[in-house]
Amino acid sequence: MSTIDSKTSEPMQSGANTEQKSLGIAGGIAKAFINSPLSPLLYVAMLLLGILGLMATPRQEDPQIEVPLIDLVVQYPGADASTVASLAVQPLERLMFEIDGVKHVYSSTARGMGIVTIQFDVGEQMESSLVKVNDKLASNKDRVPAGVVPPLVKAKSIDDVPAVTMTLWSEKDYNGDGIPDVDDSQLRRLAQSVLQEIKQIPRYWCELCSWRSRRAGDR
Repeated sequence: MSTIDSKTSEPMQSGANTEQKSLGIAGGIAKAFINSPLSPLLYVAMLLLGILGLMATPRQEDPQIEVPLIDLVVQYPGADASTVASLAVQPLERLMFEIDGVKHVYSSTARGMGIVTIQFDVGEQMESSLVKVNDKLASNKDRVPAGVVPPLVKAKSIDDVPAVTMTLWSEKDYNGDGIPDVDDSQLRRLAQSVLQEIKQIPRYWCELCSWRSRRAGDR
């Protein structure tokens, strides 16, 4: 009789061992948690910790993200836009790309002037970013072309980036002389009038940034 029992128990033990091996480590841990009476308590504890973390996490409707932005205003009196770009703006862009923490460099040029905007990585401090830019400019003063005024450094934040940009221009040329009939002074007065109307809208901030005249041959 004992011989029969031992023979019967051997297949059962081998089947249990085979099942344990097929589950693997992750399956064994899951099986232990399923059969453990402490599992519901652990689930409740994790739920309470999640609720506590949600309540303790600070939240803002408009979170302030530190993204330093710096403008370099370059004056090149008497030079056209292409000359300003090639002799003043593009060399300045290459210098700014050498600074650690710089993510993007943007530029715009007009007759006699150009603006280079430097965007640093998120989390960079404005004070240290200004120091880096000023140090880079000071160490490369000898590379400024003749006639170019040293750049004016202006710091700004992410809140200063315009959400909407409005452009006013005139293309009407009734007398056929190649020059628009609305001159610079008239167009600027119109822009100032529009600006005053926009400033009356609550919780809006608006500023007239720049203007340029369109000359014959411009596209």
